[in-house]
Amino acid sequence: MVNTIKRTIRIIQSNYPSIRGACVFTSEGKIAFQTENMQLGSDASKLLQVWRKNETEFTIKHITFVTALRNKNSFVAINPSGATSIICGTGRGTWYVAVFVPMDEDKNSILKECQRAAKSIASTTSIFSL
Repeated sequence: MVNTIKRTIRIIQSNYPSIRGACVFTSEGKIAFQTENMQLGSDASKLLQVWRKNETEFTIKHITFVTALRNKNSFVAINPSGATSIICGTGRGTWYVAVFVPMDEDKNSILKECQRAAKSIASTTSIFSL
């Protein structure tokens, strides 16, 4: 299970080398995989809460973010200081893929890639296998 998820994230990172960190977690906030630069821990649940409750400002990993885009399958937040942004996507609302990227990156393409990755993980991995 972890190898499949890890391989999926490595593919995203090879397609978009500017991704600074990635994390895969379930709809319950359980982390299945995270890179060294994105150790979310309990912040995964917080990210889900922000998404579901339509919060506009929040802090993850001691970095303040402001929500720029939110819909059923995607979430983008930017750091007001201009340093980084967080992009999160889901396919069916079961698995979530979140990444840290620099502010000047093409967020739309990376967002679509996160959604595709979440769909791919959902089709091959059960959340009950954690």
